[in-house]
Amino acid sequence: MKHLTDSQIQQFVFEPAASDNACSTHIEQCAICRSKVGEYQMLFAEIEKLPADSFDVNLEAIIMKQLPQPSIHKKEDKMLWYGIAAVCFLFVISVFLFFGKELAVLFGGVEWLTTALIGTAAICLLAFLAFDMYRAYRVKLKAFNFE
Repeated sequence: MKHLTDSQIQQFVFEPAASDNACSTHIEQCAICRSKVGEYQMLFAEIEKLPADSFDVNLEAIIMKQLPQPSIHKKEDKMLWYGIAAVCFLFVISVFLFFGKELAVLFGGVEWLTTALIGTAAICLLAFLAFDMYRAYRVKLKAFNFE
């Protein structure tokens, strides 16, 4: 005789009306399957008697504390870069205003293209170094969990 599977017996225990007649007939005739039905009924009855789980700690507060907070530094970072750009612009303008004649004499004998290449290379190098220094600063902040 082929016995019922555990899932068929559990379905019979939970929803006797939903199980088919073949399962009901087999359970009535088979002592082994009938004893499994009794065991499952007793098991589920004991599970329902158990109190609901409760924790002594406030899990919500602990978990919420560990979640990353939304970053509000984006606007501050943008303003920082605007400030740096303004200071650099004012510095370049002041250099040309105060040292304009001396710069003209200094670069008077050098071709215009050479001067432009040297200036462009210097500006790119300074921008790259500033960006790299800022990136290293951000990495250190993340290491200390300040961000």
